[in-house]
Amino acid sequence: MQHPNHTIRLHSNHVYVISDLHLGDGTRSDAFCLGDSMTKRDLLRNLIQEVRSKDGYLVINGDLMDLQQGWSIDRVITANAIVFRELSDLGREGKLIYIWSELDTDLSYFEELLGAQTASSVEILLEPDEVVTENNPIPAPTTSEQTGPIEPEQGSDTDPQTSSTGDVEPIENNPEDIENNQTTKPKTTTNPTAPVWATITQGFRFNPRLQGDTLPSLKAKSAHHLVERLLGTWIRFPLENFPTLENRLFFWLLHKLHWLSQRLGTQSSLGAKIEQMTSQAYANQIGDPNQVWGELHRQIDEGTFVPEHPLLILGHSHLPGVAPLQNNPCTLINTGSWIFDSQTVLHLDTTNQTYTLCDWQSKETIDAAPYAHLRSQHPTDIAQRQNNFSHWWKQHYQGWLRFTF
Repeated sequence: MQHPNHTIRLHSNHVYVISDLHLGDGTRSDAFCLGDSMTKRDLLRNLIQEVRSKDGYLVINGDLMDLQQGWSIDRVITANAIVFRELSDLGREGKLIYIWSELDTDLSYFEELLGAQTASSVEILLEPDEVVTENNPIPAPTTSEQTGPIEPEQGSDTDPQTSSTGDVEPIENNPEDIENNQTTKPKTTTNPTAPVWATITQGFRFNPRLQGDTLPSLKAKSAHHLVERLLGTWIRFPLENFPTLENRLFFWLLHKLHWLSQRLGTQSSLGAKIEQMTSQAYANQIGDPNQVWGELHRQIDEGTFVPEHPLLILGHSHLPGVAPLQNNPCTLINTGSWIFDSQTVLHLDTTNQTYTLCDWQSKETIDAAPYAHLRSQHPTDIAQRQNNFSHWWKQHYQGWLRFTF
């Protein structure tokens, strides 16, 4: 299944960005609420209230719902009814944008249920994309006149590739024109040179296991959630944050799979697949979730991806932070997630060209610290990034499913 690539060009004084909420069915295996969604729900409603108070926009950068955990859209809506109602109210006001991710098989959930505009990316403009230049008096149509269909202009909301969103001041009609059977029509001109400050897109595009435009199969993810539900446990990275017996057993199995891939060799199709899986497991464990940071820089080095704007805003990896890219003037901002004890919000102030990434509950600012080990040029850190799962295993495994950190 594929979704169309579509970019929304947005100009607003205030834009709030969140990602990876993973709303589930409200049970204890739901990582958003852990069986009690009261706190998270209230925090999200507080955020929506601030968006309204600032007359801003809310951009959700993928993974709003986790249907693989919740089993069905009905169960997810029932568990999060108040949240969905608040979001749909924002959507009806035209202030909600959703960037689809690899988990989103049906965009109608967001377009029809929430009234959100959907896109594959959003560009944040520093100036309006359309400018009202003058009022054009035109004859008001009489009852006998027929009006034909109006073809959408390039860059309008109905254009299939690019749409513009923003506030335009209303144009009032002149009473004399009305008496003369005329009305005024705002004349707008597009501003193709409106400077772009930031690009917001989903980080799964930089996950080496999710390459291509076709959405992946989600059977493995559904199986993972089912195991967590049945066992009442967490099987997650990094191990030191989830040191359950089941998770330690999972890491033991990963080591055996890595051993098997070395015996089969990467020339074998099975060996190559296992090697790719254990390589990503190792990256998850050492703090490069889903290999997004490494893959992003690999594509930049090879020239297959070139950041064009000062800010690149991603989700997907759940690792919040603000980190300048290496050998590139662009700054990466990852909006983290809203699972477990995380609730990360990015506020973009286009008027002052400032941004703030913070934990929405504590209001503590998040900087480049979470990415220090990935940006470090210290020989020890470089060696760690270049090693593999077997090396990590030798350093940390103590026998009998015991690990040291």
